[in-house]
Amino acid sequence: MHPNAIYVVLMMVAVPTGADTHGYTLAGDGWCRDAEGLSTGYWLSWSVKTTGDCAQWCNKYEGCIAVGVYSPQCALMMVEDDLSAPPADWSVYKGTGATNITTGSGVKGPSCYIRPPAPPSESAAGAASSTFTPLVLSLCLLSSVCIAVSLSAILFHHRSSMGEILCGSGKEQPSKKEITKETLKQQLKAEMLALDPPDPWTVHEVQVYNSLLQKEGR
Repeated sequence: MHPNAIYVVLMMVAVPTGADTHGYTLAGDGWCRDAEGLSTGYWLSWSVKTTGDCAQWCNKYEGCIAVGVYSPQCALMMVEDDLSAPPADWSVYKGTGATNITTGSGVKGPSCYIRPPAPPSESAAGAASSTFTPLVLSLCLLSSVCIAVSLSAILFHHRSSMGEILCGSGKEQPSKKEITKETLKQQLKAEMLALDPPDPWTVHEVQVYNSLLQKEGR
């Protein structure tokens, strides 16, 4: 058998065979690293055979953010400061200072998988719902009040405008009697100016004035 064929067979045996990754996302080939090539602290086991099993181990610990898998090796990438309490028969490695995991180191063989975000708890969802409902009701109430105030303002402005039109911007309109008197004066002045020569309060003028008064019912 060709040496390259032997190498391919060995690599196929070494790659994890677990198809179920429990929602973990493949970050890349190699051991888990951050963008600068640094590693978090991690716990390492030599007895975990599949990616799914390694992911299940990671799910047991809140501080585990990713797994490095190279069967039978399983590395739980931890962000906890205290790495002194690993599971039984697991080794502890401090890492090189990373605080998150974004990719793999690029070497052939191992694979890095990032843990999915935890779904919100029922209590958190309930709290959000209990906060959201009063907020929506308050906004609806405020909207209703604002609409009512706006309508009132529009009606008030409309009535005020109509009042100004009818009342002459707040000024009292002359009475019918005053209008008639003014009309009589204008008519009398026109009659007086029509005389030739104009002579105030001639007999004709008095007759015209009296006739106008009679027409107006005075």
